[in-house]
Amino acid sequence: IANAARHSGAASCRVTFTAADELELRVIDDGDGISPDAGEGVGLPSMRERAAALGGSCTIRRPAEGGTEVLARLPLNARDER
Repeated sequence: IANAARHSGAASCRVTFTAADELELRVIDDGDGISPDAGEGVGLPSMRERAAALGGSCTIRRPAEGGTEVLARLPLNARDER
């Protein structure tokens, strides 16, 4: 959400989550979207590293309709696996 507010030029940002076998957290904004040739700063790699450290994943993409989508999938028992 902080990245969307700071960098995207978005008018809105939608956050959804589900918890079944895993926690799925999705953040979608209606901003400019990530340019395919844009370099990454600290934020995006950090999100991926944090998700991986918990045994999950984090993907960032530019949907065909525009904006940016961040999808994090985390195991619900991440704390128990340490």
